[in-house]
Amino acid sequence: MSKKKETWFFGPGEAEYLSAHAGKPVVLVLKTDENLEGVLVGVDAYHLVLRRRDGLSVLVAKHAVAYVLGREHVEGPSPSGEADAASPSGERP
Repeated sequence: MSKKKETWFFGPGEAEYLSAHAGKPVVLVLKTDENLEGVLVGVDAYHLVLRRRDGLSVLVAKHAVAYVLGREHVEGPSPSGEADAASPSGERP
């Protein structure tokens, strides 16, 4: 008899979170501490596509992303399309 492996989730999984933010402004905080702001326009198994305010689309490998913030969680000015700080003081939450 084989045991069924249990999986625990504490809130939405990756797919649900990214789907909920599709077409909305987000901040991608990279593992290099660089912040990319724009609208999340595409997601696949390995990449995120972000459209910056200047109209350029950026393909970002998921393994380079430390975390994703929806704009509702970020204080400060609206997305500038450049690698900006996540808050006016430049500090991350």
